[in-house]
Amino acid sequence: MSIGTRLSQLRKNRNFSFSQVAQKLDISEIVYKKIENDEIKPEMALLIKASELYEIEIFDLIKSDSGNISFHNSKIEATNLINQNSVINQQIPNRIFEMYEEKISDLKLQIKLLKRKEQ
Repeated sequence: MSIGTRLSQLRKNRNFSFSQVAQKLDISEIVYKKIENDEIKPEMALLIKASELYEIEIFDLIKSDSGNISFHNSKIEATNLINQNSVINQQIPNRIFEMYEEKISDLKLQIKLLKRKEQ
């Protein structure tokens, strides 16, 4: 599920109008509609505001159905998250880092197996 679709569902579940959400997020209604329609991708600061508005963790807002994190049409790399300013870092749940640590472990195992096959 895309971020726009998730935001749309959250808005509808709370019975908010486009204009109410746009006002709470301090953006124009047109921009918010484009975000919900996946025409534009929201910045991290806006996603943090949306997660606070809907009282959900930012991870739950930005993760895909497969558990990956999609942002600006690509997966977020852990190093990019770490390099963001400290306000954003405080909003990132440990589950994101745990997910990347697990993926790194899987990749290390795959590398070991490939090296064994080459020998």
